[in-house]
Parts: sequence; C-alpha cells; structure tokens
Amino acid sequence: MGMVVGVLLIVPAEGRAQPKPPMVTEGKPAEGAAELAYVATGGNSTTQAIGVSGDLALRPPLLVVETKLAFLRQTADGETQAKSFNWLLRGSRRFRERYWGFGQYDYLRNLFAGVEHRHGAEAGISCQVIEGDRHRLVLDGGLGYARELRVAAENRTSATAAAGANYKLRVSGTTDLINELRAVQSLDEVPDWRANNQLSLATKINAILSLKVSHTLRYVNDPVPGFERRDTIARMGVVAKF
Repeated sequence: MGMVVGVLLIVPAEGRAQPKPPMVTEGKPAEGAAELAYVATGGNSTTQAIGVSGDLALRPPLLVVETKLAFLRQTADGETQAKSFNWLLRGSRRFRERYWGFGQYDYLRNLFAGVEHRHGAEAGISCQVIEGDRHRLVLDGGLGYARELRVAAENRTSATAAAGANYKLRVSGTTDLINELRAVQSLDEVPDWRANNQLSLATKINAILSLKVSHTLRYVNDPVPGFERRDTIARMGVVAKF
C-alpha cells in the first residue's frame, strides 16, 4: 500500500488533564482544521490523488456544533478520473455528565465507488465510556434515514441504524494513537451495510509541529455493480497546531 507525504494544518481538540463539572462543554469555544495532502488509494482507485479537508467546531454552553468536509480528486495523464466529496454537520447537547444527544446530516459524493449522491440524517446518543490520563473511549448509536443515488444502478432508500467508537491512547507525552470506527446498517436490506475505520498516529516534533501517519479503510458490503467493496487511503504528513 502506497504512502503519501502531505502538509496538514490542523487544530486538534485540547487534552483534558482534570475532569470538569457536569453539564460543561469541554474544549476551546471554537477551533478548526485544514488539510492539504497527496493521497495514495487502493481498491476502486490505485493512482495518486490530491486531498483537501477541513473541520470547524463551535462550543456554546452545553452544546457542540461540528462541520467537516473532505474532497479527493484523482488525475491521470492530466485528466480527472474520479473524485469524492464528503460533508458532515453534527450538533450535540449534553444532558448528563457522560451522555450527549446528537443529530447529524451527512452528504457523500464518491465516484471512486460509483455513488452519485448519498444523503443521510441521523439522531442518537453518545456516551463517554472512559476518560483517563491515557485512555479515552466514546461510543455512540442512532437511527436515521439514507437515500443513495448510484451510477448506472438502482437507487437505494431506507431507514438505517448506526454505531460508532472513538478511541484515543496517549502512548507517551508526545505521541497519541487514535482509532475511529463507524458502521451503518440498512433496516430494509440486510446485505446493505458499510463501515469506515481510520487509524492515526501523531508524534510531536516540538510545541508547534507533529508528524502524523494515518490509514483509512472504507468497506461497502453491497457495492454498486462493477465496483469493489473496499477502498483504502494511506497518508503521512506534518501537522501544525495553532
């Protein structure tokens, strides 16, 4: 699997040394991230591509409003072969010390995998299961609705059930390991389920710069005919925190 070198401008959420009182939104009032990288892909696409992504989080009292977007474009011999665009908008509200209610909208256009447009809406609950000096684990689950328009194939519309896990391990004072997993199951078609997993390792070089390596796996059990079930993205870059 190929590896890529890119430059990322990222403002990650701050670590928490001490627990805070219930019903207080943690982290900075506002923070964001932007990324520009060369990306190596496998599966439905095996050539090099250019990726751009960014995110923004706002934290008024008791709330967190997040938006994330990612764009990936593949070219060969000066021609665009495929591209993908993903946008997520999510709002969360804490109602108990470790529990949040959330609602989100997710849009996907992924011509690498034969998806013209996919719209998804979801509501659910997330729980902060572990919060320690070294380990952090957040689980969530919800119900929603999805409509997927496919290239040269029958469109899909169904109710959905989803579950996710976000785990962070502080390997040392300068290194963090993060794994984000999410799975979505159609409630109308049993074979129609998908899962995304991203594993990343970030090591501080100094107070501002870090080196980050990540691997993303996207799996669709019932893909568009003519496309593969699995796509992979490998990335290595330099992170600037501000």
